[in-house]
Amino acid sequence: MAQARPLPVPGVGQIHSLHQATDVDWYRLDGLTAGQYYRVATSRLTDGADTLMILYDKDMLEVAQNDDVDAPRCPADPQACASTILWQAADSGPYFLVVSAVSYPPQKPPSCPCPGYTIAAALSGPPTLTPTPADSMRLFLPLILHR
Repeated sequence: MAQARPLPVPGVGQIHSLHQATDVDWYRLDGLTAGQYYRVATSRLTDGADTLMILYDKDMLEVAQNDDVDAPRCPADPQACASTILWQAADSGPYFLVVSAVSYPPQKPPSCPCPGYTIAAALSGPPTLTPTPADSMRLFLPLILHR
């Protein structure tokens, strides 16, 4: 993708905006290490931004995607509408990342401050298992054997 902007790993957050409902921002991640875990995330959402990220490998096959870091809280907490992808690189890349808007505020450019976000990529450790409420709500009943 010739129009993809470089996204350094690790890197300082880059500020971007989505100028219209169909705007799509492309990023390119180069020089990764096979087997290493990486994390890319949007944050500091502004003016109604709700990001969707899709990560592709060098053959443009989807590796992962994320809409909301905390979907149940998204309507009440706009920062929960940010996106995060954690993955283990299969090779050095390049990898391509697409960021788009899930929804767009009713204002139209140029009259609006357009929805914005900060994006950054970083080295990461492997994901950790986090118990879910379903895991802690199991009920164990005694087994009674009659002779």
